[in-house]
Amino acid sequence: MSQTASMNVKSLADLIEADIRHRGLRSGDPYLSAGEAAKHFGVSTRAANSALQLLAQRRIVKRRQRLGSLVTLSYHQSLPDSQLDVVHLLVNESYLKKEGLLADGVVVGLQGVMPKTDIQFNFMPLSDETEYVSSTIHAALKSQRREGFVVVRASIETQRAVGRSGLPAVVHGTTCPSVENVSSIDRDHQQDALLAANHFASAGCKSLLLLMRDHVFPGDHLFFDALRSEIRRLGIPGDAVIYRFLPSDELAVEREVQRLADSVFKDRCGMYCHTPIMVEGATRVVDSLNLPEDRRPQILIGSYYKTTKSPPAFPYLYPKVSPQDIGRQIGILLLEQASARPTPRHEHYPVELIMPQPKS
Repeated sequence: MSQTASMNVKSLADLIEADIRHRGLRSGDPYLSAGEAAKHFGVSTRAANSALQLLAQRRIVKRRQRLGSLVTLSYHQSLPDSQLDVVHLLVNESYLKKEGLLADGVVVGLQGVMPKTDIQFNFMPLSDETEYVSSTIHAALKSQRREGFVVVRASIETQRAVGRSGLPAVVHGTTCPSVENVSSIDRDHQQDALLAANHFASAGCKSLLLLMRDHVFPGDHLFFDALRSEIRRLGIPGDAVIYRFLPSDELAVEREVQRLADSVFKDRCGMYCHTPIMVEGATRVVDSLNLPEDRRPQILIGSYYKTTKSPPAFPYLYPKVSPQDIGRQIGILLLEQASARPTPRHEHYPVELIMPQPKS
């Protein structure tokens, strides 16, 4: 197999772009057809066709059916427009409903940076996610419009597919290992862990119960690593931490906390609930036990999204930047990928611990 045979779409497109420059071609000059490019670079016709489609998205060539491609950009010029015509928000609808991801403020911030861009929600199915994403990317590559992607809580296959496409893309979250060519923005999970560990330690907690989502994402690994290190420093032994990975479902959480109650509520326990829904199930158990004050668990909400008017009754971790700021940063990262195609950037925004307001 030749060196180019295993290249992804972006790498092959960059190679073809370099070939156009090496040949000294200018706007209006003809270039190879997909079949000719495939033979020249030792790749499949399908790979060459996808790479040329990507170069058409970049406005470097213009595709002509059965007649090859025309160069449309002089290399004495920069790209004429880094704006995107369409941005696809690839998101699982259940996350959007339960956790408020990509709430209105994020979309407003994104639209503020890209005022003429059509923002489209693409809800990924629970099954056949890979096929759905593949067809969406294929349509974007064939489109005459310049398109990009924002990926939210997606599988490694989806992140890889978007990265291989070479289209401008940002992961709202942490990229999976081995995913390339994609920028990302996520909360500072290490800071989350430090704030949680110190909050529990200052409350005199001797053990921790972590109620996490049943889907573990790369950012969670950063959280676990930092938490383990910090609780060791604070004198809480590692074997005093219990992890449970549960669906964001009140009844499921309630039954699991009930099952663990005798073992975890012997002393003051710190209970980390990843979502507000988990708090509902957990507190029903706590309230039913009528525990003395010195054994009542300290509850902390890990991810709270302000989708309701009433703030939670427990401390919670929350971004120190607004949703609009997050949306604006996503837009900036997308425009970077659409223009200069730099090395992807991975941004983290700070979080803070919010204490509940005392009841009046």
